[in-house]
Amino acid sequence: MQNLTMGANAPLPGLRFEILIEWPTVAGILDSSTYLTGPSGQVRSDADMIFYNQRSDAAGCVTVSEIEPGIVRLEIDLGRVPSDVDQIVMCVTAAEPDQTMAAFQGASITVVADGSPALGFTPDLGRGSEVAMRLAALYRRNGAWKFRAIGQGYNQGLAKLAKSFGIEVAEDEAPPTRVTEVQPTLGDSTTTRAYVDPVPDTDAPWQVAAPAPQPSRRDDGSIRLSTERPNVSWTGDFGEVSARLEWSSQCGGLQGRPRALAPHLGCFYQLDDGRRGLVQYWDGSGQFDTAPFIHLMHSDQDGLHGEHGEQRLRINGARLSAIAEVTLFAHLGFDAPNWRSASLSLVVSAPGHTPVSVSVEEGPDGSAIVALLSIRHKQGEVELSRLLAFAPGHRELDQHLNWGLQWRTRHD
Repeated sequence: MQNLTMGANAPLPGLRFEILIEWPTVAGILDSSTYLTGPSGQVRSDADMIFYNQRSDAAGCVTVSEIEPGIVRLEIDLGRVPSDVDQIVMCVTAAEPDQTMAAFQGASITVVADGSPALGFTPDLGRGSEVAMRLAALYRRNGAWKFRAIGQGYNQGLAKLAKSFGIEVAEDEAPPTRVTEVQPTLGDSTTTRAYVDPVPDTDAPWQVAAPAPQPSRRDDGSIRLSTERPNVSWTGDFGEVSARLEWSSQCGGLQGRPRALAPHLGCFYQLDDGRRGLVQYWDGSGQFDTAPFIHLMHSDQDGLHGEHGEQRLRINGARLSAIAEVTLFAHLGFDAPNWRSASLSLVVSAPGHTPVSVSVEEGPDGSAIVALLSIRHKQGEVELSRLLAFAPGHRELDQHLNWGLQWRTRHD
């Protein structure tokens, strides 16, 4: 079985298979919900939400065949997927009030073909404060179907999760409940990271949002990645790929000490030959024409401490075939930081392609680094995916995203 890391994708083993969502039974109840979405990331109607009270969609491409303590089994027939559906998203929600995903450490999703596990993903939930999660997705790309490991959390429950797909639930209307004899065990909800993007409150009854919202665009015309549209794909020629980090801030630091943020743009890279490393200001500025084919254009600290600023990094688009992955991040090198007073955005652009942006408005105290966006190249296609994963430092972010770098202290 191929085990995937968060954000990774792989071809599916065929058109018909099963999906198993499993978790430790002692933890309690995980409610599973699956959504059929179109290009906008929204459902077409409430019939596109498959869960314990509606166990199949109208076309029969997703059917819940088993719900038992510790397991949900889905039968998938991609040959039945309507032409206006290009993504099937599998989600889970902690059913009990005040319970978080941390209680369900060890939960996994597995693609089973002909009785044998083919693909799997086990998100790191041990310190998660979220109560719901987009676990994984099946998505159509150039006529073929792939599996993507997502692991993206929400700090709201099933009703809020459904709203993110265009199904609106009134705040005073709870989702249907069912009886079970399994007793939950609460887990540790402390966390050193944040991976949530709450859905705005509305007071509408059950209904499908119409028309489906279009992708959000900034004033510069870029597509703003969000929980509703976490990724886009580029195909064709790329030339020079430019990443621009912009920020404005009035203060940073803890305990009210005024300090303008001093963010630094950097990236993790992995080449097709297996080499991996970081490009950031204290590790050198990289190389554009030779490996790693990434160049940090502002590699020193001059001019990075004002209340407004920007920093740029460029990737050699002509050599993207030699680059398996680039993860762009912003790092605060001074003080124990917070991001609440910051307005920070990353814009990635290439000639002939619509720019893509990711924004950061706030983040947890003590998180000095945030992974913003991943760029993955495979078979002529470039996938850009929003991450917004915070961590106390580089080493912790490495552990969270499975970079596999070797770390040592300054005294080693």
